[in-house]
Amino acid sequence: MKTYRRTSWHTWIAAGDIVLAVVFGFFVFFLLNVLSLGLLITLGTLGVFFLALGLVHYFVWGRDLTTPSARVRQAAAQDQATICDLFVFELNESERLELLSLLEKSLPSRDGEPNVDSRSLALRRSLADKLRMFGA
Repeated sequence: MKTYRRTSWHTWIAAGDIVLAVVFGFFVFFLLNVLSLGLLITLGTLGVFFLALGLVHYFVWGRDLTTPSARVRQAAAQDQATICDLFVFELNESERLELLSLLEKSLPSRDGEPNVDSRSLALRRSLADKLRMFGA
């Protein structure tokens, strides 16, 4: 098996390849600049300016602005979990009437029962109204 030793000649060839690539890049840039009537340099300068402005903005305010977004995302995830707890089921007419009669039986009489929670009572009444409405 042959082994090649690294000579200065190999270093000059590698450096020559890099110089050739840089010269070709300048040639392409110059050609595109001439074809775009100088617009390429203007756009490049604006791009560098906006990049510098964006970096300044990030280092001054960006880090502080990113921390509340984590809290907002966490709150949104909790809201999404609450929304996903809703469900829909289908009832035929006999099931709807049976559910309505069970709900009406669970409602207290008109004179009222003192130990019934007002929120659950309001919820039962609104459910009964909704069930009556779907049967109309």
